[in-house]
Amino acid sequence: MTKIKSHKSLFVAMLLTVSATGVFAQAPSATPVLDVQYTMNAFDGTNATAVVYVPGKDLYVTVIAGNNDFP
Repeated sequence: MTKIKSHKSLFVAMLLTVSATGVFAQAPSATPVLDVQYTMNAFDGTNATAVVYVPGKDLYVTVIAGNNDFP
């Protein structure tokens, strides 16, 4: 019986967590502003990976990890 109560408690906690995420969601901006623009210095590949921000240089960096022949 304790195991069932434990599972019910876990289910209720998960349900409350999922329902609470909607409370903290943000509405999209009515007037978006373009403040970041990305340019690639080399176009040898087509598969860019993650984008990383370097705060000291105020710079965004990405890496090209492959292309159509070598993904």
